[in-house]
Amino acid sequence: MRASKRLLSTLLALSLVVGLVPLVSAAASAEEAPDLTGFELVAGSEHEDATPTDELEPIEAGDEAAWGEDTELGDAPILGDEDATDAETGEEVVPEEDALYEQASGAAVRRTQQEIRNFLNAHPFSTTAATAYDTAPSTTSPYAPGTLSWTSIQEGLNALNTFRYIAGLPLPWFQPPLQDIWRCSISWTFVFIAGCMFAWSRDNLRRAGKYLLVAALVFLVTTIVAVDVPINFGIIYCLGSCTLISWALDRIGFKPQGVAAALVLFCGFICLLNLAQGTIGFGPLTVAVPRALYQTPYLSWLGLPGPGFASGDYYPTLPYLLLYLAGTAMGRHWRASQVPQLLKALACEPLEWIGKHALPIYVLHQPVLLAITMGIVALT
Repeated sequence: MRASKRLLSTLLALSLVVGLVPLVSAAASAEEAPDLTGFELVAGSEHEDATPTDELEPIEAGDEAAWGEDTELGDAPILGDEDATDAETGEEVVPEEDALYEQASGAAVRRTQQEIRNFLNAHPFSTTAATAYDTAPSTTSPYAPGTLSWTSIQEGLNALNTFRYIAGLPLPWFQPPLQDIWRCSISWTFVFIAGCMFAWSRDNLRRAGKYLLVAALVFLVTTIVAVDVPINFGIIYCLGSCTLISWALDRIGFKPQGVAAALVLFCGFICLLNLAQGTIGFGPLTVAVPRALYQTPYLSWLGLPGPGFASGDYYPTLPYLLLYLAGTAMGRHWRASQVPQLLKALACEPLEWIGKHALPIYVLHQPVLLAITMGIVALT
């Protein structure tokens, strides 16, 4: 029993530690990023038939035709006279703009015209469409900020990502597939292990109440501080609602157990992954959910976000209840069949301590990291 709890505590601690990897990577990238003040981007190539492996070259005056008729990126800036030399030393003089570009190219990738076209085709956005709102803002009393439509948000993100791509700034941790891998490795592991702990908890009702109380405090604090969008139905709420529902199901005799039950529940979880986006199923078996279910503001907690719903962290009851129940099925299985001796031998007291205090550590890690980051920024 004690070895099983130690194992689960260690696994939970590891899931928290893994979550710090992309943060550390992003911080390292930020420290290495060049100063782009005054930097003019060369957005095209003088070679119309450039391939993705060709290096981007500046376009000289009069070479605008190399852009072709179908581009909307505008005329490329002229980076100066490449043949300029110092009259006294005879050495080549590097224009200031070229020097800035070379400084940036140490961390950036120079894009060809064809690469930029391909990226624009894959991530289209409109520069002329009017901004669309789910809830229109009010500019007269009583004032209200309104809520952007998902289409406008997506186009804005595509535009920013396009500028980032043209500049050649790498963000591997925040792009598929790495973004999807690290995000799922954290949240899915968190929910699954919390489900496993259901089989060992002495009082799951009390545990659910603790989660939901913390979730309410997180919502209150993020609303008051207003650093970002308030967190409605985030990961802590998800753990609370899943634990509460699992407790109720346990009381009426629904107690999934074993590998087969866990696999069935996990498959159900995968099929419901896009419920918030309006579809369920997988691959060719995907079907649309009736839009009427998304027209009420009272089902966002379940996984059917209503008009104008926004949250800085969104983990609704569905589909994550099925992942949590898959964890409870495996937890019961391991408890009944005994944890393998190899796993029992695993022990790391620091990680066990973190696992036993996972909730306060999870709640405090973001404000602590934010304070440290702001301190570093202020000093540098």
